[in-house]
Amino acid sequence: MTGQHRHVEQAGTLNEAEFRALFQRLRRRADWGPADRRGTLNYITPADILTAVGGVRLGQTVTLA
Repeated sequence: MTGQHRHVEQAGTLNEAEFRALFQRLRRRADWGPADRRGTLNYITPADILTAVGGVRLGQTVTLA
């Protein structure tokens, strides 16, 4: 680990202070206006939704870890 950046394989090892610092840093990166309530969900397209629905129909699962 260098500086304040963690590698993906260490993602599950954040302590509370590190998580809060990361949350605050990412929270300030808003690409949307102050009245927006969806944030990054704005990137989800109808095609993305249809792709996800196709996975459900096939019985595919994904980990949320």
